Amino acid sequence: MDSNIEILTYRDLRSGLHFDRDKYNVLSYQYDTRRKTLLANPYLKDDNRPYMITGLEDNVIVGRTTLFPVKFKADDSIIDGVNGTSFHVEKNYRKSGIGAEIFMTQMKNCGADVKISAGISAMALPMNRIVKNVIFQFPKFWQIRNCRAILSKLGIKGMFLSVISRIINYPLHAFCNWQLTGEKKAIKSYAVKQESIVPEWIDEIVLNDGHKYMEVHDHQWMQWNLDNNFCGGEGNYQVLLTIHKNGSPVGFLMLKYREYKEYWRMKDAVVCSIVEWGIKKDETLTEKQLIQLAAKYVKNNVDILEFATEDTALAEYMKKRLFMQVEDANVSVKDIKKQFPDFGNVELWRLRLGYSDVILST
Repeated sequence: MDSNIEILTYRDLRSGLHFDRDKYNVLSYQYDTRRKTLLANPYLKDDNRPYMITGLEDNVIVGRTTLFPVKFKADDSIIDGVNGTSFHVEKNYRKSGIGAEIFMTQMKNCGADVKISAGISAMALPMNRIVKNVIFQFPKFWQIRNCRAILSKLGIKGMFLSVISRIINYPLHAFCNWQLTGEKKAIKSYAVKQESIVPEWIDEIVLNDGHKYMEVHDHQWMQWNLDNNFCGGEGNYQVLLTIHKNGSPVGFLMLKYREYKEYWRMKDAVVCSIVEWGIKKDETLTEKQLIQLAAKYVKNNVDILEFATEDTALAEYMKKRLFMQVEDANVSVKDIKKQFPDFGNVELWRLRLGYSDVILST
């Protein structure tokens, strides 16, 4: 079997890809929405940089990974970074070694000082370990807010589904309120506003939150993630909420809404994820209160509210309040030029669920 690797650039993407060797729809997967989104990246300044690494067997594309530029902050310096997304190898070729070749090629040709990936699949995680990437993992939780999608998965439908859902949801909603009790008085002093244009004051919160290392989520990056995603469809979108006290901004939340035909033990599920957040340094607002504010403002049709936290005390609180702990959130980082001796110290990092392509993807 004849195997080889090809590198496509953003110039190729801009001029339009050809799918004549794309027997397995590796290139064409979500092509239109991905092309639009990736070309809208505010940090894309050079069309000659790598866009996709493809793996071919007998001149047929069987695997890929995609790269897109980001900014990375180390101390007071902001340098070039790159995100990896959409690593995939067709099932019948996963033992051929082509996946490892794709992975190693992207590491050598990514064109940046730091590489960051997140939401890494079970297939890709071992490869990240093999190339000695630093992997941060932190707990992720669900709040089940609606039983409709679970009952639908069990085959219940029509009027009966509507009636049974209402009956079960009544105590379920009371339980959800109990899970986040204790903060209602504190959050009453905060006003929440949905934004379509990301305010520049968010940069001050994000870039000066006290951490040494971070993927830069400034107002440009946030606007890009607010306006675009890889999924398309009316039910897949992002929302930015700004939080104000006495008329002054003190924090923000970004929420990601996704619709799934099948999800966990659910059918036709709607999931809302808290993917980004920030609080002004001198503000008493807490991460727990932010989660409660998010719970208050999410849409009524949401079946699952999802969030992740690095705060071990908050994670323990969520367990005691019977939030469902699911698989960990993960972030993989690589100091390609070996510039930062303490790069692997998790305490120095500003981490969020919405790293890399997590906000843009499904």
